[in-house]
Amino acid sequence: MRRRQLVVMVMIACVITALWTSRLPQQAVYAWYRAVAFQMIADHATRQTPDPEEAALRLMAFVHDRLFVPWEEKPVADVGPLGILVAGRGWCDQQANVLAQLARRVPLDARLVFLRDAEGRSPHSVAEIYVKGAWRVVDPFFGVAVRTERGELA
Repeated sequence: MRRRQLVVMVMIACVITALWTSRLPQQAVYAWYRAVAFQMIADHATRQTPDPEEAALRLMAFVHDRLFVPWEEKPVADVGPLGILVAGRGWCDQQANVLAQLARRVPLDARLVFLRDAEGRSPHSVAEIYVKGAWRVVDPFFGVAVRTERGELA
């Protein structure tokens, strides 16, 4: 049933895009397409759970399971979050950025965090999602959500 709904939504989006293409600037069409795509993906990944913590965890798992690290390949170009998602590969900052973009569609506030070493370099990046009154750390690259002793997101 959900697959049929997703297919219908994509078909509707394609028809509307085709109708608007001749009337709107290409950049506006792409922005609209990107927004619809991220909304559909976020709805699918979270299965529209009403619990914000569960939504954050489902989004993290979705990104972790679908974006692979290009260890042996050429460098990944910065083509934006949708391009990274379509390519299916990206480094930690790109994966965290995709997660943040999806979280904003739920809607949850989200941000990219560059972890710094003593010299100020950023060897790793994670995402933070605002859940239940605080920023919670999630790492789609490693598929890790930091938890408190009570089991809540930290």
